Amino acid sequence: MKRIGVIIPAYNSGSYLLSTISSILSQEGDYDCKILIVNDFSTDKTTNEILSRYVDNPVVTVINNDRNMGICESRNKGLRLLVSSVDFVMFVDHDDVLAPLAFQKLMGAFDENPDTAAVMGIAYKFGPLVTSEENDVFVQNQRSRKSVSFCGGRFDVSYKATNLLTYPVILASYTVHPPAKALIRSSALVRSGVIFEKRFELIEDWIFWIKLSRFGDIYAIDEETAGYRWHQSNNSQSGNQLVQLKNGWKYLFWYSLQSREYLFSYLKVLGGTRTGNCSYYKSLPEQTIYTQLKFVYNSLILLLLRLVIHIGNLDSGSRSHRASVAGSVN
Repeated sequence: MKRIGVIIPAYNSGSYLLSTISSILSQEGDYDCKILIVNDFSTDKTTNEILSRYVDNPVVTVINNDRNMGICESRNKGLRLLVSSVDFVMFVDHDDVLAPLAFQKLMGAFDENPDTAAVMGIAYKFGPLVTSEENDVFVQNQRSRKSVSFCGGRFDVSYKATNLLTYPVILASYTVHPPAKALIRSSALVRSGVIFEKRFELIEDWIFWIKLSRFGDIYAIDEETAGYRWHQSNNSQSGNQLVQLKNGWKYLFWYSLQSREYLFSYLKVLGGTRTGNCSYYKSLPEQTIYTQLKFVYNSLILLLLRLVIHIGNLDSGSRSHRASVAGSVN
């Protein structure tokens, strides 16, 4: 019997938490499910009352933080406690829900792809602030699986036909991968050592998927597996978009300097050049002002990427030189 561990960081969740737990307990299938709720020093009376109902529950375990640690550290704490005792791990936020038969749908893809690190379904958006049109766009963005392509000197966005979510695919679509829609193989988490990084809060799950994708395939299925609750206090509300963007660029620059071979390897392989970029735009039948502006934009992006690679190479060479000098001295 497959063992699935679900980690829920809970902080002043209110009545949302009850529907989250219920959606997990109602999953069908022959699975041994463990739910670990990390109570992040909640002060909300409703949250603590709901948690008290599961004190003697054989499936649900509640642990209490002695201070407010935040969603990243609470997830990581739960992961450390649970990962060695289960085959698969799922992270569910305290206000999201699992879709009916989510475990069955995700595990079915694992059976067909035994070497896969994670299987990711589709999340739908729900809540009083969500219109049907907004949810349709949210779902369609996941189905289209946008990917960065860089061919013939062009930096562009195209669509992937494959079911594998590669590194650049996830890189280009950080807003549509809430963790509740995916199951992750425990061995992949142990092997990779990937955790949620507090310094990149608000986009921590996006970075988590980027790093995990380096250690194994992430397979996508065209099935709804989780509901992403959208409400006024949601971290992803439009008021925080600027913060997300700032954190995103901060991460990209920092991480590219540390591990540029992963971030830009596909660029180097495709061998985009300024000459190729120029030739492509000159070949277009209509030379409008829009075309010219796009050429300038893509050229700047190309220059920026190459600059980051160059800085990374200099930084790497400098470290190697310092290490060799230190070795000589010793």
